[in-house]
Amino acid sequence: MPYKWDRHAIKAEIHRRGMTLTRLAEQAGAEPSVCRAALIRPNRRGERIISDFLGIPRRILWPSRFRQDSGTSRRRWQRRGAPGGRRTRGGQKKAAARPAKRTAA
Repeated sequence: MPYKWDRHAIKAEIHRRGMTLTRLAEQAGAEPSVCRAALIRPNRRGERIISDFLGIPRRILWPSRFRQDSGTSRRRWQRRGAPGGRRTRGGQKKAAARPAKRTAA
């Protein structure tokens, strides 16, 4: 059975290799908090920095953030469990644009 990575195991491995999350992000030229954010929520840049440092693919470190069939990352509304369609920031479904009704002259 493959090893299951959780945020604590990822952070511990980074510390075992003599690095901190903040220093790792700074060395990659990113915001200092980007790697910490990747441990809590999806953050592609932080995930990529961590996976490159550890030498482990992102889909192995965070399998729940990727589709099982293709290995590509999921869109935000798919992670929320929405059945489909575009979502606005507040999570409300956007109404589809409807053509104006024509009236008989």
